[in-house]
Amino acid sequence: MLNKLGFGTWGVGGASGKYGSYGATDDSVSKSALLHAYRNGIKFFDTAPPYGHAEDLLGNIFDEKNFPDIKILTKVGVNLWSDEVNFTSSFITESLHTSLVHLKRKSVFAVILHSLKYELKKGSVREGFSTLLELKREGLVEHIGFSVKSPSEIPRLFELYPEIDIIEANYHLLDVRVHDTKILNSLKRNKSIFIARTPLCFGFLTNKISKESVFDELDHRSRWKQNRQNQINYWIDGRIKLEEIFKRFGYNQPIQELALSFCLQNPLVDYVIPGMMNTDEVNGCLKSIEIESFPKELFLEIELFSHKFNESIKI
Repeated sequence: MLNKLGFGTWGVGGASGKYGSYGATDDSVSKSALLHAYRNGIKFFDTAPPYGHAEDLLGNIFDEKNFPDIKILTKVGVNLWSDEVNFTSSFITESLHTSLVHLKRKSVFAVILHSLKYELKKGSVREGFSTLLELKREGLVEHIGFSVKSPSEIPRLFELYPEIDIIEANYHLLDVRVHDTKILNSLKRNKSIFIARTPLCFGFLTNKISKESVFDELDHRSRWKQNRQNQINYWIDGRIKLEEIFKRFGYNQPIQELALSFCLQNPLVDYVIPGMMNTDEVNGCLKSIEIESFPKELFLEIELFSHKFNESIKI
């Protein structure tokens, strides 16, 4: 499963505006984490222009000449979190060329339209995807697709844009909407690369956060503390109940390792992209690979729990 474990670089990119990241970082710590991940077999890195200076970090560490085996996915549509979404051809083309300069590469593994949200019905999405097709024909990118706001958008996207060959969506123990029959059939039928985003639920599927946790003012979760305390409480309560389920089946590893293993064991998932801020967190993610395959009964119980859980909140 090591070939499925990726590295989400939002966190290591450092502060990117109020509520735009997980706060300030130490570049030496971030670089150590990235190199440690690579040396232990992680070759897929997910990044984007608004992730602080994540693209520069990747470019300074993994230049194309010395690290040809690295796979990098970046995004287009938003350069700063404070900006409006922009899927025009000129914006996307300029954005990708700028990313390639930062990444010190002539091409990248994948480019996806970022922050799709509720833009699906707008004409600019069509223009944006057409531009990605052209950039692919030019050899600047190997795979193109979308980062979706909700997994429910996936079937419709494949209908509108059959050339999609990569999709990124939320998927974790507390959000198994991808298991919906229509979504599953759509993914199987189109055989696109599927990337599980937020596998640790913004850190709430770890043992590092409690209901009393205080987040840095530059950490996007501090906004939730102000406006979505009920959501936070639900996530933490859900994590505790999941830990109880795993223990009944004989699994006593930290919940973050079990959460990642859950995503990695799904045969439809091609890459899982947890955020890792330091070498200790990289090691924790690597331990998820060592967990034995979960029995079918455990998967079914988790799925049932997650569906009931999601009926009570809006994700």
